[in-house]
Amino acid sequence: MQVDRRARAAGTAEHIISSQPARASGGFDIERDDVASVLAQLLVSAPIDLEGSAVRLAVNVEGINAHSSITVEIQDQAFRPVPGYDRGASQDPAGSGLAQPVTWQGHDVIDGVTGPIRVRVDFGGVRPEDVRLYAVYLDPA
Repeated sequence: MQVDRRARAAGTAEHIISSQPARASGGFDIERDDVASVLAQLLVSAPIDLEGSAVRLAVNVEGINAHSSITVEIQDQAFRPVPGYDRGASQDPAGSGLAQPVTWQGHDVIDGVTGPIRVRVDFGGVRPEDVRLYAVYLDPA
């Protein structure tokens, strides 16, 4: 998984979290399936400083269906859920696709959060292994 502050082709992404196959120091590829199985079906980002900005979260994902889902939680730097952005309030993406928006009950944007955040993605359902998460975008709101 890579976290960087590069702009997407549209020039709007501030932070991109990508689970595309990453090059390891030994010269082999680590696929998302390998990472997820080691991490008990979840991914957690490194701390991301939003610098006081409001952002929208979107994912590039496939395999969302009646048997497979993801939930997204925003955590503080100490891995505690940020009130209003916990997994229980997460509303799954509508389906597979590019830049699928993620929202929480009552929140379309991540706003009013102080300090660095972490993005936690949980893979759920009867067949969580069917989900392929390719990227998480935090775009200015």
